[in-house]
Amino acid sequence: MAKPGDKPEPGVDGGAADGQAAPEPPPGRFVFSTEAFPEHDRFTAFREAFVLPYFNSDIVNRSDRPFGARVEGVAAGGVHISRMACTPVTYVRTRVDVERSDGAPSFYMGVGGNYRIEQGETSRAMDPGVGFLAPVGDPAFCHVLGKSQGLALKFAPGVLERLVPRELKPQSLSADLPAMRLVKSYLDSFEPLEATADPALLEVFGTHICDLIALAVGTSGDALELIGGRGLKAARTDAVLTAISKHFASPGLSAEQVAHEIGVSARQVHRLLEETPKTFYEHVLECRLQCAYRMLTSPRFGRFKVAEIAQRTGFTNVSHFNRLFRTRFGETPASVRASETAAYEHNSGALSRDLSHK
Repeated sequence: MAKPGDKPEPGVDGGAADGQAAPEPPPGRFVFSTEAFPEHDRFTAFREAFVLPYFNSDIVNRSDRPFGARVEGVAAGGVHISRMACTPVTYVRTRVDVERSDGAPSFYMGVGGNYRIEQGETSRAMDPGVGFLAPVGDPAFCHVLGKSQGLALKFAPGVLERLVPRELKPQSLSADLPAMRLVKSYLDSFEPLEATADPALLEVFGTHICDLIALAVGTSGDALELIGGRGLKAARTDAVLTAISKHFASPGLSAEQVAHEIGVSARQVHRLLEETPKTFYEHVLECRLQCAYRMLTSPRFGRFKVAEIAQRTGFTNVSHFNRLFRTRFGETPASVRASETAAYEHNSGALSRDLSHK
């Protein structure tokens, strides 16, 4: 991918340079932000350094206000994942752009804001969790009507086609589909800039994402059997653990609630966790106790009583919380806080003395 400041020569209708296909997605992780450019250069920089070479499309500014855009991305196996945010624009892919492309499809998922994708006879407002499969064979438009965020997934040639053995057509996918719930949960648990640099783990993550999107789009036969055997169970387990980490502070959190959120049954939630070291209750308890420990040892929460911390981390009985905490960490909540406070005061006093002698 071109770096900020590189200026590729756009071809007719805003494609890549004449006779050149769009380059491969950049390896590893990257960030592109228009904040790095003077205000009057931001739109041109985004268009020429990112949109033209990467999406093989053009872009039209739709706002009189200062333009802004930010992209965070990572290459994960056979798919490149980008989290994008920008002010009002329209992305345009023409017939000329289509002819110059590598032929690989893209997939988009709404995160927030107001934007719509149109391709062929398919048009869909991209509400949070809604998906849109965009084969490269037809011109397409994406109208960003307000400051918006979305996820863009660009597949390597042949990756999705092997899993969906039929002609790919423009397709919108409801956020309520079980497979789309899993896609959203899986992507929500992944922060591109904090992802591991381990190529093997990124490869597995990308494979699971491709599997889930193939399930949402609709697959069958050998491909369905392959997906069921490798990625679906892992993705569902990850979705369960992600839901627990998001909602553990709710006192009444149950397997039924988690199951409803990710689109499976409560029985499946328990069965998925059978292959982890802990039961559903143990996972919830560990999240609560770890959060309580962090709060007790942080000066930020020094004004909170132990009972308040217990309540904020999902416990309804402070005596029960004290017993569980001592069993887990070998000390009571009060003693952990006292030790941390003493250490903090000692270090602060030593620092003050050092500064006074200088």
